Amino acid sequence: MPRWVQVSLIVIAVLVLLVVILKTTGLAGDHGPSRHVGNPAVVAPA
Repeated sequence: MPRWVQVSLIVIAVLVLLVVILKTTGLAGDHGPSRHVGNPAVVAPA
């Protein structure tokens, strides 16, 4: 396997591992589709 392929695979693996660690520890914050959806139970005052 060429060296650039090995380096690319290592970099991708490290990035995926970093994302998994951040999501499981909660350090990544509250990101995702539910962040932008309003709570239907909360009604804005008229």
